[in-house]
Amino acid sequence: MRTLAISAVLIATVAAMAEAQSRPADTVLPPVFMGAVRAVEPPGQPGAWVLQVISRGGFEGRRSGDLIVRSDGTATLITPGDGTTSIHPETLTSLGQRIRTMTTPHWTTVDSRLGICSDCTATLIVLTVRELNGLVHTHTAFWDATTKAAMPRDLLRIHDLALTIQR
Repeated sequence: MRTLAISAVLIATVAAMAEAQSRPADTVLPPVFMGAVRAVEPPGQPGAWVLQVISRGGFEGRRSGDLIVRSDGTATLITPGDGTTSIHPETLTSLGQRIRTMTTPHWTTVDSRLGICSDCTATLIVLTVRELNGLVHTHTAFWDATTKAAMPRDLLRIHDLALTIQR
């Protein structure tokens, strides 16, 4: 009877570990990003979105600031001199198209992780989307220079396009 109880506990533990490993990478953020994500609800219409691009660390500890882009065409750069700006319509259209092509299954298979490079800038993307049924879903992905190659090309294009807004 004791062996059966121990076996049951071991099976439950292994099952819990397997379930935790199969969860999307966006459920737990590395400590470097704790407190960096802002709670920003997308506009009310279905398909609306908010994209946050956050960077931390790096050899010099410098960063250009965090960026929040909304599907309504506004962008907020989070720096010591916070400011809101309008996005060029072509950039917004292109960014919106890329976001729509990055479907939920793509996000759940992103292998988000940071390497052991203590001198690398770590990047986090947070996409919050209001689905057609009105539900709001948030997807995350993060990387540094040593793990960037594992990121889907579409995700990196979204990141790069969003960064053009800062310039």
